[in-house]
Amino acid sequence: MRKNRSLDLSPQLWDNYRIKYVYQPIITSTNKSMRLFEMNFRYYNAEQESMFRPWINNIPANERT
Repeated sequence: MRKNRSLDLSPQLWDNYRIKYVYQPIITSTNKSMRLFEMNFRYYNAEQESMFRPWINNIPANERT
């Protein structure tokens, strides 16, 4: 019978995968008449973040994965 490998993993290993970095997305365009109403960010670890007006024009720098 095949041994379940996930039982051998320590919590520290999973904590290493959750390292977060401080960054701030900045959206720019050459179209001067462009207006942003909503932006959806999807990350490789399946997390997602949605930004709406008025915060979309000044997205804060946060810890993100």
